[in-house]
Amino acid sequence: MRRAVPLLLLAGCLARPLVAIGCTSDDATAKRVQLTERLQSVMMQDPARGQALLRQLQKETATARADGRDLDWDNVCAEYDAWLREAH
Repeated sequence: MRRAVPLLLLAGCLARPLVAIGCTSDDATAKRVQLTERLQSVMMQDPARGQALLRQLQKETATARADGRDLDWDNVCAEYDAWLREAH
């Protein structure tokens, strides 16, 4: 029985898909698509708010590019998540 428990735990761990840690460019792309769809929805429901969100997003994107920030996918995903919450 002592051997059965660790073997069962190992089998359980191997049966589950591995969870990726961190954000990849694919994750960021999916979030960008989701944000685009969300902004389009906001634009249809409240054009003034949609335009304001879009202007703010463009301003922050331009600032990030002008600052020459290094591309850190975890930060990119975190920023997309923040924008998705803002546009909700």
